[in-house]
Amino acid sequence: MAFRFRYRFKFSRGKEQAPGHYLDLCQFLGYPIAEVVPQPQVIRNDNIYSNVESVLMLCKNWLSPISLHGHHSLGSKFLLDFQEVSHQKLKLDEILKNQSQFWSSVSGKLCLRAVVQQNPASRKATCAQPTPESHPHLLKEGEVNPGILLSEYHTRRRNFINGIHRCSREKFTAQKDQLVIVVAAPVRYMAENIPYVFRQSSDFLYLSGCMEPSSVLCFRSSCVDNFETTLFLPIPSTSQEKWEGPRTDPEAALSLFGVDQVLPQHSLIPFLKQELKKDSVIWYNKSPMNDSIGKKVEALIEGHILMDLQLVLHELRLFKSPAEISLMRKSCDIICDAFLTSMMRRCKSEWEIWAHTDYECRLRGAPLAFPPVVAGGPRATIIHYTSNNQLFQNSDLLLMDAGCDLHGYCSDMARTWPVAGQFTPPQAKLYRIVLGIQEQLLTLCAEHMDLNAIFDNMCQYLGSELQHHGLLSPRLSVSDAAKAAYRLCPHHSSHYLGMDVHDTSTISRSQLLKPGMVITVEPGIYIDSKDTSVPEEFRGIGIRIEDDVLVTQDGIEILTKKCPKSVSDIEALCSSHS
Repeated sequence: MAFRFRYRFKFSRGKEQAPGHYLDLCQFLGYPIAEVVPQPQVIRNDNIYSNVESVLMLCKNWLSPISLHGHHSLGSKFLLDFQEVSHQKLKLDEILKNQSQFWSSVSGKLCLRAVVQQNPASRKATCAQPTPESHPHLLKEGEVNPGILLSEYHTRRRNFINGIHRCSREKFTAQKDQLVIVVAAPVRYMAENIPYVFRQSSDFLYLSGCMEPSSVLCFRSSCVDNFETTLFLPIPSTSQEKWEGPRTDPEAALSLFGVDQVLPQHSLIPFLKQELKKDSVIWYNKSPMNDSIGKKVEALIEGHILMDLQLVLHELRLFKSPAEISLMRKSCDIICDAFLTSMMRRCKSEWEIWAHTDYECRLRGAPLAFPPVVAGGPRATIIHYTSNNQLFQNSDLLLMDAGCDLHGYCSDMARTWPVAGQFTPPQAKLYRIVLGIQEQLLTLCAEHMDLNAIFDNMCQYLGSELQHHGLLSPRLSVSDAAKAAYRLCPHHSSHYLGMDVHDTSTISRSQLLKPGMVITVEPGIYIDSKDTSVPEEFRGIGIRIEDDVLVTQDGIEILTKKCPKSVSDIEALCSSHS
């Protein structure tokens, strides 16, 4: 059923007629009254809506109680004129028949006249994500998400708008209007009606703070100092809320997220059609992860001037604020604690270590950030082994690579330790080689080298060390030894870390390290059991040592230093098996 609404809300209290105010019906039908617009700025639109439930929600949930013959003294008076587009009046009447409305039909128009007594206490705004009021143990006053204040989201948005105007000026000579469309992650399903655990898009969360799936945040801006934000939220049915719980309503969203306007999701396409201009620059991120909302947006903006919003956004996300650094320190502390307790346990299988690590992280409010690598023996030579379903042999080394996600900020570390508590001589020799290389790479990080240069040095260091210890031919040149080393450690030595484990993917590794960046440093060596080019005692051994590092003004801070990594410290820790 579709209705075209022609409307004007007049808002008055008692017999006082001035000042008069008008409310945008588009906002009102999507959400409770949250914003009064002065009369000179009255918004007049004709919008098509297909969601009859919005009318029902208006009458049933937000305007209560409704009186048939009301007076001004009872509260605020609203006049809504509905022009019927489809001819399914009976269906609409059936939906609303239990409400105390007065309906009349004049010249093919449906006219609803209602007098509403305002009772704010009777309709408390709902929010689907934790707030300081609902979860005081997680959030402090003024925080939108744990550790992140609303003022920080405002700063992020201002910096983002500054960035897109700067990029636009560099690419185009003339000043252009900017329209930014940031799409939230959808709920994804592993089977019919069985959803995966939801994780919000990091780009969307960084700018909005909103955890609602399938939402959209839009920016309209004509210049650096002038921009407007509109958040589009899905309106769930009563049945959806029964199964999935309440969703964030617009009244709560306006104040919680600090945006300028909140509209229902189904008004997104009409909104974009109105805002799209021939010479506007459209900022968007095309992604295979986008759901049907994203596909509709992509179809609509085809042919316009398009720019990738991640070009600007990832530059901002690369540098962590003090609040973000605090969260990342806590995330790293949690994964260190999980590693410590796991290393002290005598377990018979990979899945026991996995389960224990997962438990220790969840116990501290931070689920695992990715499927962990828990690889015993020769399985440790598989860089991203995640089956985690084998029994340990007493002579195995155990390589675990895991991280946790604390309120949207990730850690990522790796340690390798002997299942029996003591390294064998070949294991200890290889382990000390990798540890020594990591220490050299950390020194380069403190000198603020770029990640590609650090990787090149890793290959040279590893090649030289393997030659020195007889694993590579001493006749190889420096270049050939580095190539041979890369064959035994075929992954980069570092990546950026933050809201995503492999964070800010558009940022080049050739950029010099600067204060505020967080990276990993993770050299390794993986010698296949069938590799006859190395002595037999080293075959089937996989080792990786990974730490998370904050780049500072004076050098670096190792965020995962809490977890030991020297041979003697690891053996002492493992000897205290519980």
